[in-house]
Amino acid sequence: PAPAAPAGAPNILLVLLDDVGFAAASTFGGPVPTPHYEALAARGLRYNRFHTTAMCSPTRAALLTGRNHHRVGMGGIVDLAFGEPGYTSILPKSAATLGRVLQLNGYATAWLGKNHVTPKWETGPQGPFDRWPNGLGFDYFYGFMGGATDQWDPVLVENRNPVEPPRDDPDYILDRDL
Repeated sequence: PAPAAPAGAPNILLVLLDDVGFAAASTFGGPVPTPHYEALAARGLRYNRFHTTAMCSPTRAALLTGRNHHRVGMGGIVDLAFGEPGYTSILPKSAATLGRVLQLNGYATAWLGKNHVTPKWETGPQGPFDRWPNGLGFDYFYGFMGGATDQWDPVLVENRNPVEPPRDDPDYILDRDL
């Protein structure tokens, strides 16, 4: 039988924001109001020992695998890979992702938003797809593959299929779509 999460297993929501450090959120004294984070922190929930980098791809790789970004081949931005250890932009099969671990334990998993850990040469319609979010343990993906996209006319993917944003909605913006 397929694995099933135990009865009463918690829902897990993991949020990664690019270009935001501790100094931004009000939770840690910054100017951006984060009342829900403040409420969690007031109850003692403060995860602040995550290994982060100043770049999106390495930070995502570290968060996904729980390992140092160099140890999983993501020493720099995925688009700037080169053939040296720690800089190949290829997440090794030996580094299970959070999505894969949850999936193998019966959770339904989804990834919404920016990917930017799939090597650029693997983002085309022919794949391979083992380093796309679906291949990294996420049952569902809706977002964009590269480092950036247009917020009003984004290049979107649902699982492995291109998606056209609504062209007839003058109020469309990617933030609300996600």
